[in-house]
Formats: sequence, C-alpha cells, structure tokens
Amino acid sequence: FVTNMFIRPTDVSEIENWEPDFTIVNCCNIEDDDWERHELNSETAILFDPERKKGIVTGSWYGGEMKKGIFGLMNYWLPQSNPPAFPMHCSANVDPSTGD
Repeated sequence: FVTNMFIRPTDVSEIENWEPDFTIVNCCNIEDDDWERHELNSETAILFDPERKKGIVTGSWYGGEMKKGIFGLMNYWLPQSNPPAFPMHCSANVDPSTGD
C-alpha cells in the first residue's frame, strides 16, 4: 500500500551505503493477547517512536496505518526543521477540458 506513497530507489546503486530515515515493521498477523494488561484498547497496536525512528504495527491488516504514522511524524518534525515547513496531506482535481 505505501510503496506508491514514498520515494523509492530506481536503481540498486541508490541504496548502497543507505541508511533508512525511519523503519516500520508490520506484523499484521500478530495480536497482543495481553492488551488489557498492557493498558491498550484492543489487541491491535500501532506504535511509533520518533526518537528511535522505529515503528511497529500489530494486529491490523489496514496498510494505511503505516502511511498515517509517517504523516503524523512529519506533522511533528517538519515545523521544527530549519527553515520550518508545514506538512500538507491533500489532493487537487483539475478539469481536463479547462485546466482549472
């Protein structure tokens, strides 16, 4: 699902000596049976640690959790960048007949 949302290398040489900015592990088929003891709301957990730059998704087959997690982090990081930037998650439509 997210392969079309983020920049991907076009050639193997682009990933030589490459370090990821953030790592997400998707364990969609693993559920937390002790979710109540862990003080969660369900057996599904979406966890992102901006300091360690790692995330884990468990118990959810919805691929949008990874996208939403990265967008959430960008909402946190971009305003703190130099120069500050504001993230935008939107779409636009263009009328093919008028270009408007």
